[in-house]
Amino acid sequence: MTDIIEARLLKALRDKTALIQEKADIEARRAIAGVSGPDLWPEKNQLVHECDEILDKLKAHYAQKAT
Repeated sequence: MTDIIEARLLKALRDKTALIQEKADIEARRAIAGVSGPDLWPEKNQLVHECDEILDKLKAHYAQKAT
C-alpha cells in the first residue's frame, strides 16, 4: 500500500520529469523550425539533479519500510 510520503515523492518525481519533457519538446520544436532560443540545458540539468535527489529519498523510504 502506498503511504503519504511515497505518494508525495512519486508525485514530485512525476512533476519534475514532466518539466524535463516539456523543455525537450521546446528544444525539438525549435530545431524543427530552425529557430534558435535560450539554451535550456542548465534548467534540464537542474531538474535531473532534483529527480536524482527524489529517487534517493524514495530509496531511503523503501529501505526504512522494509525494516
